[in-house]
Parts: sequence; C-alpha cells; structure tokens
Amino acid sequence: MNEAKFNKKIELLFGLQYCASRHRNTNFDWIYENNKEYCDKFYELYLNNITKEFEDYIISGGLDGYNRVVTLGLHLDDNYCFFNKDSMDKQLLNNPNVNLSLIEKYLKEFVNKSNYDKFFNSNKDYYDYVIGKFYEALNIFEKFDINKLINFFGYKKADMNVYLINFSTGSYGATENDSLNYVCCARSVYKDEFRFSDSVIMNAYHEFSHPYINPINEKYFNNMSLDYLYSNAKENGLEKCYYHLLTLLNEYVVRAISIYLIKDLFEEKNIKRLEDRVKLRGYKYISELIQLFDNRKNYDNFELFYESEIVPFFININEKLKNEVRSK
Repeated sequence: MNEAKFNKKIELLFGLQYCASRHRNTNFDWIYENNKEYCDKFYELYLNNITKEFEDYIISGGLDGYNRVVTLGLHLDDNYCFFNKDSMDKQLLNNPNVNLSLIEKYLKEFVNKSNYDKFFNSNKDYYDYVIGKFYEALNIFEKFDINKLINFFGYKKADMNVYLINFSTGSYGATENDSLNYVCCARSVYKDEFRFSDSVIMNAYHEFSHPYINPINEKYFNNMSLDYLYSNAKENGLEKCYYHLLTLLNEYVVRAISIYLIKDLFEEKNIKRLEDRVKLRGYKYISELIQLFDNRKNYDNFELFYESEIVPFFININEKLKNEVRSK
C-alpha cells in the first residue's frame, strides 16, 4: 500500500460540493462541526472566487455523487484537464448534467482566480497532521497488514493508493489508471466517534476488495435474476445507491470479507456489533456469508472458491426466499 496523501483535485471537488451546499443553506453541519477552522478557510476562498454560473452548475447536479466526484478527481491532471476520458466509468457519468468540458472551464477559472494551488500547499501541515492520525488509527493494534488481503485473494491486483478528504463522511473505492484507490473521509480518522480503529481498518480492506470482487460478480451474475434476494435487501434497509443486483452482491461480499479479515484484531463483541450494523443496512445473511470464508483455504485459487461456495450461496438464499414468499 502506497503512502496516504491528500489529492488536491479530489479535495477541491469535494470542497466545492460542500461550499455550494453550505451557501445555499442545505445540510452541511455534519462536516462543519468536526472541522470548523479548515471549513471556514475553504468557504472564504469559495465565496471570494466562485461565480454564480459555476455554483448553479454544482447545485444542479454537475458535481453530485461521491463516487462520481472521486472518478472525476482521479482523471484530472495538474492543469485541471481531464485525461483518459474513455476509461471513465460510463455508469458514473450517466448524468445529463455532467459536462466534462464545462467542468474543466469552471475549474480552471476558479483555480486561477482563487490561486487554489497556493491554498492547498499552505495547508500542508494540517494535511500531514491528519495523515499521521490516519496511520495511528490504521495501526493502533500494530497488526494491520495489506498482505493479509493480497494473500486472501492469492495475488496482488494493482498498486494501492490511499487519499484522504475533508469534505465527506464516507469512504470510497475506485479502480483507475491500473491502481486501486481508497478514498477515506479525513474526519473519520481522528474524531472520537471513530476512536476505535475497526472502521478505518475495515474500510481499507473493504475498498481494496472491490476491484477483486466486482469483475467476478459481473462474470457469474450479470445475466442472472435474484429478485427475491434483492427485494429482501431493500426491505431490510438497503440504501438507494445500490440500485441493481450487481451493486448489492458487490457490497455483500466486500463487507463480509472486510469483517472476516479483522476478526483476529478485535474482541468478539466488537465483531458482532459490526455484523449487526451491516444487517440493518440490508445484508441480512452477512454472518452466514462470513463463515463461508473459512473454506477459502480448501481451494487452489480464489475464483474456484467463489464459483464453488459463494455463487451457490446467493442462489440458494434466493430460492429459499422465493419459496417463503410463495408459501404465504
């Protein structure tokens, strides 16, 4: 895993998203209360340099969605021009308000007028402080090891990068430019609510698992219907951002893997707390899925294990749920 850092383009895009919402009096308190001084500095920069046209564009949805913003940030060069546009996730950009040429134009105008690069560099000491806190949380038990993930899958897929951001509450994963990228909310690494390091460690395993799991699920489930499983997840709290079967299955498996890989780092009661929290978000059968990973050692490679154990697991649950519905 490469050294954690702040990416000035990703930080800018999330900052603009936050400031536009704050200026239009929409919900931003959850960010501000945890990071007042830095938020106020960024907001002042924003107010002094944003144009009404750019703010209107942001509010209209031109920079909406965390995953979309991460993708855009990873495809901006140091001159705030997009590169490798053809490799961008077409699904993430499937929004009529996303206009790459217009975003480039607005960003360049804002960056030049505000001297954003100077602002970013002037906050290096603060970023270094947060990075230090990230490693403190990640290694609080001195047991975190990315090789555990690589050994579990049986191979290293690509370079692994960690980017921290200040203007978000979540963590996100993206595969771009032959790299696996874990984008972590900075406030989650040093505020009291995350003082237990399990969230930071689990999220690292979670996001770095997606590039392994997503292609396998697409291979085995792309043309399969598991409507009863998907309906069950929606009935039990599945978030709307997981809008079709593959996104559900991807989340099901990476959440199970991330909990499985930290089981030896934390007390059993904390692991149960994590499992219960995940079940409330739609993943009712997460505990049974986690138990299956004990069988990984019986297979020569991960995909053989997946085809033999995980694929039938989801098919069987769907059949079970179908029978329950039809028997009512």
